[in-house]
Amino acid sequence: MSTGITKEALLEYLYNEVSEEKRAAILSALSNNWELNEELLRLQETKTELETVSYSPSKASIANIMEYAKKSREATTTNQD
Repeated sequence: MSTGITKEALLEYLYNEVSEEKRAAILSALSNNWELNEELLRLQETKTELETVSYSPSKASIANIMEYAKKSREATTTNQD
């Protein structure tokens, strides 16, 4: 991007993490540069997609954690006797 506006600056803009001065500079650059507008659009689409992603542990991971907790509890109970 030949405007001096980086992807990082566009991301900060998307997440409202820029000063008013930087926001004005980005808006000015966007009004004159279609490539920058396309980059912003791609970043907006990516942000929207990321907001729909959800993660959860596998059943095997949960089972392993529960087994570890059970063994830890048993060891603690045995040591207290």
